[in-house]
Amino acid sequence: MFELRSFVAMGSVLALLLVGCGQQSTLVLREAAPVDDTEQFVTYLNRVPACDFEVIAHLHSKGGFTSADGLVEDFRRQAKALGANALSVEYIQRTDVNQYIGNARALRCL
Repeated sequence: MFELRSFVAMGSVLALLLVGCGQQSTLVLREAAPVDDTEQFVTYLNRVPACDFEVIAHLHSKGGFTSADGLVEDFRRQAKALGANALSVEYIQRTDVNQYIGNARALRCL
């Protein structure tokens, strides 16, 4: 009986730890050339870019960020790593546990 209680307690602690961790996913649609460091990187918030573009990837975060700026900066880092030169942030929301979730698209202006 004691072993069962210990197992349940350990499982509960593990579940709480996992809930606190943010999850991210990336759906890569196409490969792109690496971004040149001198090339300008543009971030669009809730609007369509002024250039003709192709979508390289859809980015999604389910938390783990304590500020919207931190979330956007992580999206920018991911987009650059995929060869994007623009980012379209489509959705950001603060959750009830003071974490930010959101969606963005990594874009390549043509």
